[in-house]
Amino acid sequence: MVAGEEGGREGGKVEAVRGCPQQENGYDCGMYVLSMTKYLAHLYVTEGGKEGGKEGEPKLDTTGLVARVTPDAIDEARRRIRLKVQQLAAGAGAGGGASR
Repeated sequence: MVAGEEGGREGGKVEAVRGCPQQENGYDCGMYVLSMTKYLAHLYVTEGGKEGGKEGEPKLDTTGLVARVTPDAIDEARRRIRLKVQQLAAGAGAGGGASR
């Protein structure tokens, strides 16, 4: 996997990651986006954006992305989300709706 820095909007930085996992069907795009975002956020928190990018800028090691975001992992994430939605719906139906 190759990552490179690109200029983002309003002076921000966007790290482009080539070779991202992609869904093999027409309906899992959102699940892949959620799973990759969760993984990358985890990396940023745990690695703190270690030095190593262009001109000493932070760079995340994204090599584990393909190993972590797999069709099986997506199926499990979908199952967990469905269960959570069902739990929340059951709580809301019993007068225990989510607080705002």
